[in-house]
Amino acid sequence: MVGRICRHGDIGSHCSVWIARLGQRCVRWYSSLSNLQAFPVRRLKIDGSFVSGIGENQDNEKIVEAVVGLGHSLGLTVIAEGVETEEQVAFLKARKCDEIQGYLVSKPLSAEEFEVFLKDREKAGKN
Repeated sequence: MVGRICRHGDIGSHCSVWIARLGQRCVRWYSSLSNLQAFPVRRLKIDGSFVSGIGENQDNEKIVEAVVGLGHSLGLTVIAEGVETEEQVAFLKARKCDEIQGYLVSKPLSAEEFEVFLKDREKAGKN
């Protein structure tokens, strides 16, 4: 099912694998490192539970750093979710994380709100 969805593009042009607590239900399937080989993955998403520990928990920082390295070594785009502080952004930038998402950037938006958000960012000169 997941492979068919990924190929069909129903969940966007790229598939993402969420690295969460291994063995626990994550989004629509169980997160596992074997998914990196089983599906046409182009992006690797770091779960916000790890990102939230940046600056507070060295183990979380080590996990984030390792996942960024793993993703890049496989030629994947790495995304950190749940980014809420500038300290987290600085940590992720220093480790060359490709993208961030979280309340620091924006709250979840409807399609219409997202269009307005993008237009406002363009007007302000932000990319």
